[in-house]
Amino acid sequence: MVVEPEHENRTGVLHGGMVATLVDVVSTAGLMTSDWAAPGVSVELSVSYMKPAKTGDEIVIEAKLLKLGRSIAFTTTDILDSKTRRIIAQGKHTKMLAKPHL
Repeated sequence: MVVEPEHENRTGVLHGGMVATLVDVVSTAGLMTSDWAAPGVSVELSVSYMKPAKTGDEIVIEAKLLKLGRSIAFTTTDILDSKTRRIIAQGKHTKMLAKPHL
């Protein structure tokens, strides 16, 4: 993804709320590609911001399913600079599943 002006905060870098949204959406999409394709609601979402990204920067968003339990899934998402692979932010997302995983 290329950071565009509409993704910025007023200081000209990628907005923290946009980063949190990317963690939410991409980790949920990752969950949808697992054997479990019925995510429910977020239980917890946290983001650690480590490096700013500016307009024009290209970022890569990588999500992993850490654990799929009977009723809860645990994911992590890394947002990286596409050129240097340095981490910009890392999110953890816990989701209550829409139906019990058997």
